Amino acid sequence: MKKSISQQILRLINELYNAISHPYALVITVLIIIVWFIVGVPMNYNDLWYKSLHTFELLVTLVLVFIIEVTQKAEMRALQEKLDEIIKKHPKTSNRKVGIEKKYKGKR
Repeated sequence: MKKSISQQILRLINELYNAISHPYALVITVLIIIVWFIVGVPMNYNDLWYKSLHTFELLVTLVLVFIIEVTQKAEMRALQEKLDEIIKKHPKTSNRKVGIEKKYKGKR
């Protein structure tokens, strides 16, 4: 069975999220910063040196924001469905509010 493009993208985002949340990601980040400082010495810390880091930093930050946003949205959706299911099954609860988040979706 062939996966759709959106399923492949979500799988890739989940894999990236798992990679960036691994403890080794911090070690790699520190190593990149150390190498960046070492490379700065022969370049005399010129504008190109600063601009290259800032461009890289901007791109990484942008990608990470989207990755975190997508994973948090998926986790919240799953949590909401679980809570709705608990409310529906519990005999003493009222299910009047189940799905109420759909009513307010888009209103902020």
